[in-house]
Amino acid sequence: MAVPSGTRQVHSAIGVREDLANVIYDISPTTTPFLTGCGREGADNVLFEWQTDVLAAAAANRHTEGDDSTAASIVETVRLTNYCQISKETVSVSGTAESVDFAGKSRSEMAYHMARAAQTLKRDMEKMLMDNVAKGAGSSSTARQTAGLGSWIASNYHSLGTSSVGTASSGNGTDTATAAGTPGAITEAGMKIVIRECFDNGGEPDIIMVGAFNKQAISDLTQSVSELRTAANAVAPAHVVAAVDVYVN
Repeated sequence: MAVPSGTRQVHSAIGVREDLANVIYDISPTTTPFLTGCGREGADNVLFEWQTDVLAAAAANRHTEGDDSTAASIVETVRLTNYCQISKETVSVSGTAESVDFAGKSRSEMAYHMARAAQTLKRDMEKMLMDNVAKGAGSSSTARQTAGLGSWIASNYHSLGTSSVGTASSGNGTDTATAAGTPGAITEAGMKIVIRECFDNGGEPDIIMVGAFNKQAISDLTQSVSELRTAANAVAPAHVVAAVDVYVN
């Protein structure tokens, strides 16, 4: 079917208004569970310190009536340190860019990019806190470095690898845990070992932090197709629950 002569078509038209949505969709993951779960405290020095103490091992403490008492040796506390590090994210917006009207931004251009920079910094901090790196004092040419989580794990370390099993760090921020060799599958038995080791060493873990792949692996540990929980009601369609959010051991 031929197009009648003189028919105006969009292909060659001038002046068609743009159809640009007045919203910007954020497609980046922004959750920072470890950083969010940490406490907050100010520091008055680039080197901040704290002390830890442990009780003597439990023993059969029985003595005869009237026996002389002998003072036990005092065990000094352990003094630990870490360094504050500097992170930055710089944005620059011209006066003209601040004045014009951008789609999807209800506030100023500078405010928008400052908010995005804050989110970027937060994700950077999450990554650095979870990195297996030792503390560093830095210098005039080298940045100070905060020891990451792997540098503080000493006794509660368990590898599920299948070869060249790694070892924990010294637990004082000065070194790192060694590589765990070939990765192994997450198992409930392995999780129980870690939970037990944490308890035996005075820890009371209440959260497991893993990536998306291992989250699904944990959810699949104690389930099979016949054991998946189902739910149905008059409001919503029937659905299958195949996720573990709380593990009671």
